[in-house]
Amino acid sequence: MLGAQLGIKGGVSAAGAHGGLGSRLAAHPSQPRQCRRRTQRRQVQAVAQQQGEGLGANIKRIAKQITSALPIIGLVSRLTATEGGIGNDAQAYPEFCRQVFDAAPLGFQIAVAELQNKYGKAAQRRYILCALWMARKGAGVIPGKLIVDSARRLRVSSDLEYEMERFAEALLEQNAKYTYMNQPKGSPAQQADVAVDAIARLVLNLKDGQPVPAEDAQLVADCVAGGFWDVPGMAEEVQRSVAERELRASAYSL
Repeated sequence: MLGAQLGIKGGVSAAGAHGGLGSRLAAHPSQPRQCRRRTQRRQVQAVAQQQGEGLGANIKRIAKQITSALPIIGLVSRLTATEGGIGNDAQAYPEFCRQVFDAAPLGFQIAVAELQNKYGKAAQRRYILCALWMARKGAGVIPGKLIVDSARRLRVSSDLEYEMERFAEALLEQNAKYTYMNQPKGSPAQQADVAVDAIARLVLNLKDGQPVPAEDAQLVADCVAGGFWDVPGMAEEVQRSVAERELRASAYSL
């Protein structure tokens, strides 16, 4: 009797198990189709995303073209854009910094570090690079006084954005007088003089014509030469400029 009961219960349990499995299989006959649908949806989404990214890139490119055509806004954008500017008519400050970091001789890195250790915040790399960038782009094009005065203000205010905007506006105003092919460019001697005097005002806080202390002369020369790493003969021009700084006592007077 007990065995019969157990047999009945076992049969019921086995039947129930098989029945439940069959029910579950019967309840989900479309699982392979659902997997195929999910795969198709993912493929469609991937294509849509790629198309969207392509559209976004086109919009950005058009926006850059429009911005570059605007006078002040266009030039400021080109001079300060992270990716190196719009078009090829101006070298951006961030791109200049990257090039100096990659290409400048070791003496530049050492000189900047020693000047910062000695003179503190005013000799931070970003301020030095800004002064060198302005001298490289603007010396011989705009009055050197504008660049040296900018370095003097930068020492006090630390406002890079403001000084770069002022510089960009002055550069645009001057270049607007010429066609692109005939835009003026400073000579290595002009660039060296303005760069040395800008660094002397920014870092050493020297007045116009005040000589660079002997213990700092080589540091200043290495620092400035690093900003013109690709200009032949610039190291010699910088050495001359440091030695002759007293002769430029009235170079930036009105």
